[in-house]
Amino acid sequence: MEYYHFKQERGWIRHKMNISLLRKWWWKLENETGIWQDIIKAKYLHDKPIDAVHHRIGDSHIWSDLLKVKNIYMKGRSIHTRNGKKTLFWLDTWLENKPLCNIPSVG
Repeated sequence: MEYYHFKQERGWIRHKMNISLLRKWWWKLENETGIWQDIIKAKYLHDKPIDAVHHRIGDSHIWSDLLKVKNIYMKGRSIHTRNGKKTLFWLDTWLENKPLCNIPSVG
């Protein structure tokens, strides 16, 4: 019985560590430069902001896992429009944690 409880707890800790690691990868993708960031941006982001990227058929398992924690990474964040070149007015999240195109009274 104690072993089973320990095994469950260890699995929960491993799960939390994986989420933390994947969130750190999102942060590195957004804030650092390097060869892997260039590859990921070219293959999956296509010059879109992170919050506009969604799962597509044929995505790698690692990218799919990253997308599973994207909402956790994005939670509580704000968008800085700066010059507006990377701002997607209808697709970026502005109100109610949804893009404007998904809010019935706006779209």
